[in-house]
Amino acid sequence: MKALLIYIALLGGAPLIDAQSINVDLDRVPPITRINLDLSRKVPISLPSNAIHIMPRCREGRCYGLFATDPGHSFAEQIGYFDINGKSSTADLSQLSDLKYVSVLDLAPTEDGLLALIHAEVKQAFGAPNTSDRRGGAWFLARFSKDGEYSGRTRLELDFRPVRMAALPKNRLILSGFDIGTGTALLVTLQDDGTQQQHIDDEGVLPQKEALLKASTLKIDQNSDAGMKAIAMSSVLSGFEFGYAGEEVLFLSSTSAGTSVLSIRGSVIERTKLQMPVGVVGSTVVPTDHGWLVRAFSSQADVALLLEFDRDTGALVRQLDTVPSTNIIFREDDTYYALWSEDGHTYVVSNN
Repeated sequence: MKALLIYIALLGGAPLIDAQSINVDLDRVPPITRINLDLSRKVPISLPSNAIHIMPRCREGRCYGLFATDPGHSFAEQIGYFDINGKSSTADLSQLSDLKYVSVLDLAPTEDGLLALIHAEVKQAFGAPNTSDRRGGAWFLARFSKDGEYSGRTRLELDFRPVRMAALPKNRLILSGFDIGTGTALLVTLQDDGTQQQHIDDEGVLPQKEALLKASTLKIDQNSDAGMKAIAMSSVLSGFEFGYAGEEVLFLSSTSAGTSVLSIRGSVIERTKLQMPVGVVGSTVVPTDHGWLVRAFSSQADVALLLEFDRDTGALVRQLDTVPSTNIIFREDDTYYALWSEDGHTYVVSNN
């Protein structure tokens, strides 16, 4: 199930945390740092559309996002690539010519280019046997160069349903997903050839079946079939995303118990609970070369926020006052980069 589309728009500054409107403890209101974007140096880029299915995944100045070319059709998508210097192109999914009903679950920039986690069915040649990947589809890793040229795919032989993905060093991947039979949410590492390595969520950072079903916006009860429950759990898990912070890969999950980050650096895995203000829920991680930046939302005040946390303690360090947090795509050397739309054109803008 696709997430709601996000449209790039020309928007004003983000609302600030108001202690009275969202019931924040006055002693925990964070200091505010203003980030002023320089609109005199807009860098034009070309995107497949302004409707984003998957927020740009950025690494070393390269960004890849999934864009809806026909918002009314779930398979009308293109992967758009751009960098901070204005270079842009598309990774045309029609290059996967032997597949049909291609649905992109997530994107992971790597040192060499881009990996796309997809679900699709293999086109059936006349007279060919009707195998399982033709009847119900299968999961694949599609590989693209840095400029979006398709270079091949690998079928993933998985014993779980994958939802999100990030790239780790040494040609490894980490996937979130769940066991369809038990409803157990999982974090699993793989080699990029599809070889399954190990489950790593030993401390239970992910919510499990009942919590996922409760958090779903779908109406699920004891009479709902397994397929509907799987869709409900998948839709909730798809909201828990990976992000990059320097050499760390972060996995952000938000439940009624709070917002936690699982950080993976080499073989070291740590879990940290973020000290969110009351009424504020973490949403996604903004890629950065240092610190932890989190897009967050206040359900009480209906505002989007950009918050920075201490990676060692989870303490709230400061709030950043800038364009809506969904427009900020990454930070590098204290320069903040954002998407900006004006007069029907899209730009990359920054504060330096």
